[in-house]
Amino acid sequence: VCQGGGREGSGCREDADCGEGVCRKRDLYEEIYFARVHATLVDREAVDNKGYAIYDDYIWPRRYRRHDIPVETDAQGRLQIGVSSGFLSGLVLTPGDPQIADLSAVDTFDASMRDEFVSHWAEYKEPDDTGFPIVKGDYQPDSSEQNRGYVVFRRHWMEFVEFLSRPEGQDVIHDPSQSGLHLTATPGEHEPVTFSVWPLRDLHNVRLEVSPLQSAAGETIPADTVETWYLQQRPQRLRPDDSFGFVSAFLPDWERRELFQDVTQRAWLNVRVPEQTPAGTYSGTVTLRSDNAPPIALSLDVKVLPFALVRPERTHVFRLGPGNGVIMGPDKAMHRKAALRDLKSHGYLPEVSTWWPTQLQDKDRKIRRDANGKIDIAWNAKTLVGSPEEQVAAVLEMGTGSQVWLDTGSAGRLGLFDAFGAGGGSEWTLADTGDWLQAIEDWLGPKGHGFEKIHIHTTGEESHFQGAKYDAWLGFLAFVSGNRGPENWPHVFTSHSFNTERGQHEALARGGIDLPALGMFHGVRTDAKVQIQQAKDAGKPFLFYGVRGRLVPGFYLWKAGAQGSFHEWYNRFDGALNNDWDNPRPLLHEGPGWNNAHYSQKGEMVGSWMWEEIREGIDDDAYMTTLEHWIDVTAGDSRPDVVAARKEAIATREDIWSQIDLVAGTGMQSPEDDSISPGVYARVGLNMIRPFADRAKGFDRLRRKASDATSKLVLVAAEQSPAPAATENEEAAGQP
Repeated sequence: VCQGGGREGSGCREDADCGEGVCRKRDLYEEIYFARVHATLVDREAVDNKGYAIYDDYIWPRRYRRHDIPVETDAQGRLQIGVSSGFLSGLVLTPGDPQIADLSAVDTFDASMRDEFVSHWAEYKEPDDTGFPIVKGDYQPDSSEQNRGYVVFRRHWMEFVEFLSRPEGQDVIHDPSQSGLHLTATPGEHEPVTFSVWPLRDLHNVRLEVSPLQSAAGETIPADTVETWYLQQRPQRLRPDDSFGFVSAFLPDWERRELFQDVTQRAWLNVRVPEQTPAGTYSGTVTLRSDNAPPIALSLDVKVLPFALVRPERTHVFRLGPGNGVIMGPDKAMHRKAALRDLKSHGYLPEVSTWWPTQLQDKDRKIRRDANGKIDIAWNAKTLVGSPEEQVAAVLEMGTGSQVWLDTGSAGRLGLFDAFGAGGGSEWTLADTGDWLQAIEDWLGPKGHGFEKIHIHTTGEESHFQGAKYDAWLGFLAFVSGNRGPENWPHVFTSHSFNTERGQHEALARGGIDLPALGMFHGVRTDAKVQIQQAKDAGKPFLFYGVRGRLVPGFYLWKAGAQGSFHEWYNRFDGALNNDWDNPRPLLHEGPGWNNAHYSQKGEMVGSWMWEEIREGIDDDAYMTTLEHWIDVTAGDSRPDVVAARKEAIATREDIWSQIDLVAGTGMQSPEDDSISPGVYARVGLNMIRPFADRAKGFDRLRRKASDATSKLVLVAAEQSPAPAATENEEAAGQP
């Protein structure tokens, strides 16, 4: 607790920022996460001694951390302790005298936590008990592999590989020069490919070296277009609360790793094919080296297709801001730029997140104006990703388009609905609401920052409301559209995500409500077809909301004819960043990937499995659009070879169409079925995560059908020979 302004003699810890009598939390990101990102690989001790080892290696000091929290005194001298969110394992209050050894009290608490964990919270569950389909193959290393000290095997990047995974016979790479890594891509496309290492003894200072990739014609794909990551493992609390397991978390840069005996480590390669790369097969090597084991050089072959992807006109939006979006570190300007660049490469637009206000007390839920009486747009905005103005400037710098998506952190919290009878107790009036909308128009519209359409995402949860609040929400929607005109916020619109049986259709039935982005759904109970049809009947475009995985923003989106998707990926941290141990609620992890997107102190992405999957989904959509593009382009070509190839392309399109099921059922299809219906998850929107292993290759089979038909049509139209069919190696690797 501070005893006055300033750091000197204040009684704050040395890493606290003290001013105006308040100790503020030091930035969590550098202290907790980024300094430890390369130190969270599961080691042998953690596997063998899962009690104290897990606590010592993962929870303390890497997960469970001390933090100063804001403390003030009121007029009566009572302490006002400010904790904005999260769960606390314990709270230690000490006097502010710097002579008091207050940290000793914390150390005592730490020791009790350690014993509490080991005695009550240390039930470890094997992956088979958690529902994750971990493949524990029965492969026995041969003598050469025993002498080398490790086994290298490959699986499709969408299949599960955990630290306990072992290869089956067909997975093992026996001849790295002939049966290495294979992938197919178009110019300008990113593609992942993976391999895994099963160490038979500890391996020291392990690194990956990628050579340039060359074609028979002498063309080159530079080595630096291949990113090398590793799949990080970390402990996570499971259900029931007294158990835990290990899950795969992030994809940090490989750099140099220590690999431990019998702890499998996955290497993840992201290959970016440069624009304008000529068609052909490009070959090189990925060499794994260690200080105490012989190296192995795996062949890496990239087949570049003879066409570029034709991207459909979609609107993909991703929340850039706090709470449910991208987490950024202390240097926000650098991280904003990195985030926007990465979002753009994945096909996403950012949403500017203002989150007015951050506090929910009545004293904050009221309109704020500057000295000239103009509404202060930036007042009380969360600054995790920078001020609203800084965010908009970064969006403009990246050139992401003519639309901007604005998140208010729920209009109900802002107090907007109180003007329409919600009864929240704020000071908002109808006039205030109009002034607020006009301020947004002036700030972001053509006369401000030049955006032609401004979507206010104020309606994400409001269809949950009952009674007066629900009616107030509908009243607000009608107010925005009913008063829009040349003089009043002509470029400001609302969007709606449909969380329950109510909402979208009732808003449309009221009349006079303009929701230009409909069908954004969690998929809670209403079938997706119903929502899609509602939007079509209203003549409105629609987006899929809250979707994860590869299917929905890809083949599903293509067949449904949606305009795009809106993503609010939950990466909440309660108590401390990346600390779901003290968080008793599930974190919607990817099972086994994770849905956070973090950025390092160098402004580089610490990616996740889910990013790769979402991007591949968007590419699936693009492959289908490209196939349809060439069907249209060659419609008037009467050459027999072109007519035949076009007919084959149309049949391929219909074949793929028939395998995509828009019904959100509950059954799981058999492994023999190539269809990739979302039926395994009843709630398609929120719960659409990775299909199981038998489905993973189904995506690539459909994409390969589309790419083969497109390649043949493109080449015969150019009077060239058809492209070769996929090789057995590519089939075995499960690559498109």
